[in-house]
Amino acid sequence: MTLAEILTIQTDEGGAELTDTARLLRRLAAETDETAQAEAEQYLKSYSPDDAEATEALRAILASLAEGEGKGAGFLVTGPPGCGKSHLLGAVMLLAGADEARRTMAHQRSDLVRPLRALHDAPPLLVVPVPLEEHRGRDELLEDIIFGRTEWQLGRAPYNIQVPLSQHGYALELVQRHVVPQYEEELNQFVAERVEGVASWEELRDADEEAAVRMGRQFAQMINYPLDFKQSRVERMARLLEVADGELLSGIVYVIDDLGHFLASVGETAMHGD
Repeated sequence: MTLAEILTIQTDEGGAELTDTARLLRRLAAETDETAQAEAEQYLKSYSPDDAEATEALRAILASLAEGEGKGAGFLVTGPPGCGKSHLLGAVMLLAGADEARRTMAHQRSDLVRPLRALHDAPPLLVVPVPLEEHRGRDELLEDIIFGRTEWQLGRAPYNIQVPLSQHGYALELVQRHVVPQYEEELNQFVAERVEGVASWEELRDADEEAAVRMGRQFAQMINYPLDFKQSRVERMARLLEVADGELLSGIVYVIDDLGHFLASVGETAMHGD
């Protein structure tokens, strides 16, 4: 008798990846997409409809989001692999960020109509998915990951708000604002001499932002231009709060998955800092 004859392993076809759900949310927010609407309906319908604990978790989070008192709150979701943590996060993400998803859930669950209606009536929430399985705790700071993903999410439709929150975005803004107006010709020559096939810094920026940041830093150092390319936490938070003022956005929802695995890969000092 073989192992295969006595043991059957079935994969979990109901698993939910945060990155896939984030992609679905962008499709719902962009324009009418009947396929995306059908996928969202199935996703929400499959969220543990008969599981009282899962239902209460979703209800508690939605109620907190719907209160809109301007105060920060957080929920820590724990459980063994496959128990539905990522599915819950995905459901929250869709319901916080898309009216189409809220309408779908309201038809499915009458007990959630009140918080869903409150979310519909308020200014939009900025929903920022943070799938930490795509990052390495040994190489990146959690703070930088979150600010970087916030900047990227703000720059996309329907928000289209450009705010340099990442160190990368801040460095680009510094070069564009301070170096280019005074030293554009010299900067372009500096870039052209070092990057094959590129005639200007702006051309390089459009093609490869990381290379543009690197060239901008090197040029500033060469001419001894006093630029501090490091943006502090206070500066980044101040920039973010200017946007999340209650008019353009009613708040920001960070949906962070695989936090435990991420923190387990960093040292104790870095973990406490994160």
